[in-house]
Amino acid sequence: MDKELAVLILEDVDGDAALLQEELRKEGFVFTLRRACSKDSFIKLLEEFSPDIILSDYRLPSFDGLAALTLAKEKYPDVPFIFVSGTIGEEFAIETIKSGATDYVLKDNLTRLAPVVKRALQEAHEHVQRKKAQEDLLRREYQLEILTRTSRHINAVLDASTIMQTLLAAAMELVDATSAAAGLLCNGTLVFKEYNKGGRRILHGGEPSVDQAVIENISETLSPYISNDAAHDARVSSEKQMKFEIYNLVNVPIIDGRGEIIGCFEIHNKKEQQPFDIQDAFMLQGLAASAAVALENARLLSEKKVMSQEIFPKDQGLTPSNGQDQRNYRVLILEDNKGDAALIEYELQKSGTAFTTQCVENKNDFILALKQFSPHLILSDYSLPDFNGLEAMAIVKAEYPGIPFIIISGAMGEEFAVETLQKGAADYVLKDRMFRLGTVVNRTLEDTEHRLASRRAEENFHIMVESAPYAIILCNDKKGIQFANKAAQELFGYSSEELLKMQVEDLVPKPLRETHRKLHEDFYREVRSRPMGPGRELHGVKKDGSEVTLEIGLTPIKTVRGSQVMASIKDISERKRYEEELIRLKNALEEKVEEQSADLIYSQAKLIQAEKLAILGQFAGAIGHEFRNQLGVMRNTAYFIKMKLADEEDKKIVKHLNILEEEIIGADKTIENLMSFAKTSNINVVEVNLEELILEGLENNVTAAIEVDIQIEKDLPIIQADPLQLKSIFSNIIMNAVQAMKDKGKLFIEAVQEKDNVIIRFKDNGCGIKKEDQDLLFTPLFTTKPRGTGLGLLTVKKFVESHHGTIDIQSHINKGTMVTIRLPIRHGSAVS
Repeated sequence: MDKELAVLILEDVDGDAALLQEELRKEGFVFTLRRACSKDSFIKLLEEFSPDIILSDYRLPSFDGLAALTLAKEKYPDVPFIFVSGTIGEEFAIETIKSGATDYVLKDNLTRLAPVVKRALQEAHEHVQRKKAQEDLLRREYQLEILTRTSRHINAVLDASTIMQTLLAAAMELVDATSAAAGLLCNGTLVFKEYNKGGRRILHGGEPSVDQAVIENISETLSPYISNDAAHDARVSSEKQMKFEIYNLVNVPIIDGRGEIIGCFEIHNKKEQQPFDIQDAFMLQGLAASAAVALENARLLSEKKVMSQEIFPKDQGLTPSNGQDQRNYRVLILEDNKGDAALIEYELQKSGTAFTTQCVENKNDFILALKQFSPHLILSDYSLPDFNGLEAMAIVKAEYPGIPFIIISGAMGEEFAVETLQKGAADYVLKDRMFRLGTVVNRTLEDTEHRLASRRAEENFHIMVESAPYAIILCNDKKGIQFANKAAQELFGYSSEELLKMQVEDLVPKPLRETHRKLHEDFYREVRSRPMGPGRELHGVKKDGSEVTLEIGLTPIKTVRGSQVMASIKDISERKRYEEELIRLKNALEEKVEEQSADLIYSQAKLIQAEKLAILGQFAGAIGHEFRNQLGVMRNTAYFIKMKLADEEDKKIVKHLNILEEEIIGADKTIENLMSFAKTSNINVVEVNLEELILEGLENNVTAAIEVDIQIEKDLPIIQADPLQLKSIFSNIIMNAVQAMKDKGKLFIEAVQEKDNVIIRFKDNGCGIKKEDQDLLFTPLFTTKPRGTGLGLLTVKKFVESHHGTIDIQSHINKGTMVTIRLPIRHGSAVS
């Protein structure tokens, strides 16, 4: 298991509790366990422990599992509860499941425990996810209901102060906030005048300060400003923080139809100190869109550009209430019988609703009354001498489709009743049951009001979505596009009519449609809001075939058409290009810096190396001759003494003289290396035979215990080189190989031609060179030998490079070393 489980066991028998723990461990569970043996200890652990799963014996001495189950479900209703019992009959097993237990396991079959626990944990997880999805869905429906209700309310008034008060209360309810402030643009400056804290309007003295930095931000971006750490936000004034004790806020601009800010509102302190997110800002933008329309209407009223009373439009059934609870409805009665007309008016008066009526008896008067009387409701007899109710209803539906029409008839069969309803009648009433008229009329008016409010809410919703700064597409669960705002049409290059005939996948590049299909399935597998942000990026394709990078937020919503998904889409192609260009420039800069740093380090190293070599060369040249002269004197003296003692039998003296001669020879070799290194780079170039020089290098350096394998390519060309330097190169390398093999081993020497070069390889099976020492092999005075000088390989490298050649050394511990020398056939030719 990835997560460490918190396991609570209710068991009074130590051995049984140990068996449960062992079964869980055997199956790989990682868990923290607490055990209760009695009711008191069980209740205490429920308070202190917060278990992920509960395992309980069915019977205990003074407590039982069903009682424990009841306590556990009260405290942790979603935590799996599994009974583990010695014996449990079918009746009791069914009782435990009905009482809320997840499952049960018998103690004589504990091998079932681990699978049962895994299944219970999985089911509990799925249950929690479903519960969360349902809560999110209910929350989204609740928010949409708030948006619809608020839009209806603020668009029914023409007073800016009332609009802003209603707006703040709704905004706080929408995002679970505790305080808010709102302001309008006055003489080019946003002035806050409305405040709400804890659901109550706050009175203030004088004009409060405005966070100019926040205002400048939303004025520039025309987007909400979110701050989830107001205390450390330089844009949020200390005065406002003190006034509202702010810890986070979201400031939303109110933008009119021309795209200009006319006001803004600010919501503070989300409950339980939750952060505001993009989804909150999007919902608040919906309120801002409705507020913009309402404020514009209020402005038009103040400038006397609209009439103070709405004119009854022919496509609506009712006029607005103008803020009054009691309405006086105008009812047009089409009836040629005056007695029946009087009875209709009487029943209307009894209904408790205020009516103004007008009666007409023929077609011409009916058409004239429709124009002049502007009725809210029409009551019509079914049969008249030269006119009938169906004809009258056809006229109304053609010219005034929003006005409800009720048929009143003396006798009407089932067939005619159905026909009237199919053709658009709201209802019908028989004259011998006229007592039903008041109820039917009130219900019809109420239904008409509801339809009108729903239509206005839908219109406001469309206004809100159309004014959103991002592209918005509404689609059903089959991925069919149901709605696309202007921003979406502009983004993808299609008209609204074209988009409504398409599916969402038509806006995805063909190579990515299978990936999009899987993302769609994943979303519907776990339906929840997914705001814009990192990880929400997809690719889209426009009508012209060009591709764009998109940032997408998804919001599931419930509508009368069923479950739908609202996608908020933002084109971030330009931003991605800038980001990629920044990354490219950053990488290029880093590479350039690394390259220049490496060049600088290399140049410094070469300079230091050159200085060391210069100093060493000067030192070698200065003392080499002096040491060599003194060694010559010592050699001659040792030889003279040895001659004088030739007849003596003191073997010890002779032995030490021999040692002295060997040391003098070694010292002379060291001086020779020093002198060779101190020489200038001028070389004596002649034609040389490599095989002869290699054989000379083997002389006096290889013992009989060393097996030598020489392979010289047939017809190897004569090269141009300094024979003394080449002999020194070969002698040094051969001597190092022999010493690495400790006077016993195999030395392989190869010489071949490769284009304009000759390759000479020396390979031994000696002790090898440590990896950490290999980079130091050509460093002056570095040596791995107890009595080495650290000049041999340095001199070899110098001589090789003086011939325009290269040297490479590869070595492995206990496997041996291979030295590869590449020399041009003609001195001065390019090295390949």
